[in-house]
Amino acid sequence: EYKTILSASDMITELPVTLSDKIDHVMLLPEHEIVLFMPITFDVENDVTRVWSLTSEQLEAPVEAGEEAGEVSLYISGEFVISVPLVTKSNVDSSQSAYIYSQIMKIVRSRVFIAAVVIAAVLLVLYVLLVAYLRGKAQQKRLAQRRRQRRVNDERSGGDIESGKKTRKK
Repeated sequence: EYKTILSASDMITELPVTLSDKIDHVMLLPEHEIVLFMPITFDVENDVTRVWSLTSEQLEAPVEAGEEAGEVSLYISGEFVISVPLVTKSNVDSSQSAYIYSQIMKIVRSRVFIAAVVIAAVLLVLYVLLVAYLRGKAQQKRLAQRRRQRRVNDERSGGDIESGKKTRKK
């Protein structure tokens, strides 16, 4: 007698979907049914083993219904019989915001971006250190100039540079 070994409506597994804000998984079904002539005593539930493999760990929206995403292999009493493609059951629309976010994250996680951020941070630190060094040098220069100016002023006014006291010229 003819028995349906695999129906096109049998849900085999689900597959995660990214870049969609409405649906996060899509069901996978056999592309077509398998009908075989089998003995009357044949029990589909106990005698058929299904083994599936997927083409990827997840799908990226948009996904079209009927898109191939893997295959299911059927074994009867341990012997391989046939493989059937697994297809998506429904359409999954993509989300513009999820797409933009994923593109930003790809850029942020890229080696070039990370290298640019590290280089910018190093240059910023070097700039801060250089500015601090130059300001310190300028301050030292101003202090030295003030000291020289005081000495000149003290000498002109007749003060004793060592004691800081003024002396009269005779």
